[in-house]
Amino acid sequence: DLDGDGKQEIITATSAGLLVVLDHQCRKLWSVSLPSPASVLKAITPQGAQRPVIYVGCDGGQVLAIDGTGTITHIGAIDGTPTSIGEADVPGVGPVAVIAAGRGQV
Repeated sequence: DLDGDGKQEIITATSAGLLVVLDHQCRKLWSVSLPSPASVLKAITPQGAQRPVIYVGCDGGQVLAIDGTGTITHIGAIDGTPTSIGEADVPGVGPVAVIAAGRGQV
């Protein structure tokens, strides 16, 4: 639930590099252009947060954190294409995103 309305949204990405969020009735809520097409994405709720953050790994190695309104809050990069996004519970920190790349990087 990205917007706190009690209903699940649908998060998807296109091969043209567009992240799209739809409401529970498949109506478009918002979209954001990515630097390159998404290879993986996952929504994770950080400790103490009320709403999840969408983590996106792009084909070009870019990694983005996007809030529930479509605002990009962080941008980073890894060497290679992200292949998986997992969640780890770090003591004293809470859930964090762990992103793996095809070249064995985490």
